[in-house]
Amino acid sequence: MKKNLIRIFIFVFPLIIAFVFIEYKLYKIPNSYSKKRFYLERNLEHIEVLCLGTSQILYGINPESLSHKTYNLGYLSQTLYYDKSILQKYIDKMPKLKVVFICVSYPTFFACNESNKIEEWRYYFYLHFWGIKLKDFPIADARRYSLLTLYTPEKTVDFIKKGFNVNLAETIDTNGYSRMDTTNDIKNISDSLGKVRVALYNNMAGTTKEIQSIVTDFEEILIELKKKNIHAVVITMPVYHTYSDNCLPQYLEMNKKIISDMQKKYNFKYFNYFYDNRFYVNDFLDNDHLNFIGSNKMCKIIDSEIIKPIYNVN
Repeated sequence: MKKNLIRIFIFVFPLIIAFVFIEYKLYKIPNSYSKKRFYLERNLEHIEVLCLGTSQILYGINPESLSHKTYNLGYLSQTLYYDKSILQKYIDKMPKLKVVFICVSYPTFFACNESNKIEEWRYYFYLHFWGIKLKDFPIADARRYSLLTLYTPEKTVDFIKKGFNVNLAETIDTNGYSRMDTTNDIKNISDSLGKVRVALYNNMAGTTKEIQSIVTDFEEILIELKKKNIHAVVITMPVYHTYSDNCLPQYLEMNKKIISDMQKKYNFKYFNYFYDNRFYVNDFLDNDHLNFIGSNKMCKIIDSEIIKPIYNVN
């Protein structure tokens, strides 16, 4: 029996060492989640303006074009739960923070991303690289504990072949912004593609209970900012008409009501650029995201209309 145990140990021990080594190397690969956190932590003492939100913020606000030190914390499919969790984690470490932008897009309140199986892998990255707990995900899921299973064995083998010399966050700037090329923008914009994009969100509509949970996350952000005497600015980014024309009126009205109700309680400013006619097709990456040209225009607008008035700068 003892000899069998020794044989098993001799066989298993190198596998354990190899597994631990691979997990360590995977953790060291730069990805968008680890990079966003790294650059945020490096700039905490200097940040005056913080931008929360989804990819509309990630691609739409370039801190370099703003008059005060800004960090773009937006990311793909980032929900209010993660906006709130990251804010709560770091707000006490940002002594100069004066303004926080909270992005509310068409699907923000009704699309229940946490139950969306297509996007759920993202939440394990928040767990591993931001230390943010998951909401209602199975304890037995191996992705909770292993980056190999999160990246998938196939991708891990590819990383091994490259000697783990991989950078998965090449487009992320030190201020959190992601500048996108405009080469194929026009091909990405059409009424049919706009319909498909809106339908994707409509199919993610949550239950009344799930929607209320999202609204609660929104309110908790507002409570946190009010408690710290930090200006909360709710913003809706511009989209092209191929997207806005296909949005359902009931969800647009729901967004309007939620924001209006919260304004009465917390007295924040809301800037709605959803239908803004200052933006043209050449300003867009696709139906609902600005490219870097549109981003520069957007930054001039929000600097003039929002940030400078808060700082009393003419």
